[in-house]
Amino acid sequence: MRFKLDENLSLEFAERIRREGLDVETVASEKIFGISDTSLIETCQQEGRCLITLDMDFANPIIFPPHLYAGIVVLRMRGSDNPIGELRRLIKTFVQALATESPVGKLWIVEAQRIRVYSPDD
Repeated sequence: MRFKLDENLSLEFAERIRREGLDVETVASEKIFGISDTSLIETCQQEGRCLITLDMDFANPIIFPPHLYAGIVVLRMRGSDNPIGELRRLIKTFVQALATESPVGKLWIVEAQRIRVYSPDD
């Protein structure tokens, strides 16, 4: 499975995901900062990569129908005194879920302790 981290996630999180043996590229490493959401998701589609982002705009399946892509994963922050710790927990929840399920063609909204899954088949 191949992933792309949006520019709103630091390279630390790419390294955490790589340590799990996953193929991850980043908007930062590809120097495609500031591209539109549409251009970003099209790039992911062309590369066969699942997008991982904090951008809640991608959580709208009408604008970004997940079945057209290799998956969309939105990490949903709830606000915390320790945002880095919260992001680490969300990444951990996401990686653990990959052991039993695939985000391909789906929208995953990763929250603390759970993942809400939207699939067009639902």
